[in-house]
Amino acid sequence: MPATLAALNDDMNNLLSSLPANLAEEQFDALLTTPGVRIERIVSLGHTSPAEGWYDQDEDEWVLVLTGSGTLEFADGRRQALAPGDYLYIPAHQKHRVCHTHQTQPTVWLAVFFPPQNRYAITPITAEDDAAICRIIQHVGAEFGAVGEGFGPGDEEVLCMSRHYCLEHHSRYFVARLNGEIVGGAGLAPLNGMPGVCELKKLFLLPAARGHGIGRQLADACLDFAAGQGFASCYLDTLGNMSAAICLYEQLGFRHLKAPLAGSVHGGCDVWMLKDFGR
Repeated sequence: MPATLAALNDDMNNLLSSLPANLAEEQFDALLTTPGVRIERIVSLGHTSPAEGWYDQDEDEWVLVLTGSGTLEFADGRRQALAPGDYLYIPAHQKHRVCHTHQTQPTVWLAVFFPPQNRYAITPITAEDDAAICRIIQHVGAEFGAVGEGFGPGDEEVLCMSRHYCLEHHSRYFVARLNGEIVGGAGLAPLNGMPGVCELKKLFLLPAARGHGIGRQLADACLDFAAGQGFASCYLDTLGNMSAAICLYEQLGFRHLKAPLAGSVHGGCDVWMLKDFGR
């Protein structure tokens, strides 16, 4: 089927033209429809979604705010405020709704809908993610026997990861969502007392999230961040029974060490690896 363009009016060739001064209901204008892509302009003026329900769509959505402002709320409790120029990717079936739009200035959204490609998304951690990722780290740690002092899941930072991983500390933690739900994460931070060396930390995935390539995407996100921060090498420690993770690290260019580096604090681990950037 050929693409079909829906003209908003005779002189519509600009997304910010023909904005209504008064709007009883949100205005949805189809701009482009093809077998694989649907593009809409949405105009809000103080409108919000009905309180009794959530958007739960079969398509992935990429949405951009052009004017005004809006706030999206997600079923897991997260809220995301969007100002002009801000955009957001919403995977299919990630339940959400609009809980605020500008009261006096039209909020113009550009929404692109397309079939789900990958039902997972990798994003930097926020405070709203802390409780979920703490549960995952502790649950998966227990699965592999990483419990108590000397193991990553026992670190104090696990209780509030977003507070400990930030650009000011040259660190970042990423969370992975599968079908809108947090299923794992991984982080990168400087290794204690070792200039130029960072550490890949707390890469944990729930069983249902394994086998989808999510661990690789999390590790890649961390290593890309490390390279951008100018680190010369990246260290990690883990357990010998985490064989799938060790295989991934080897594929990523980590080599085995005979002993932990001096900055390591996880005495319970029995596998130590290092990756030199540039190799």
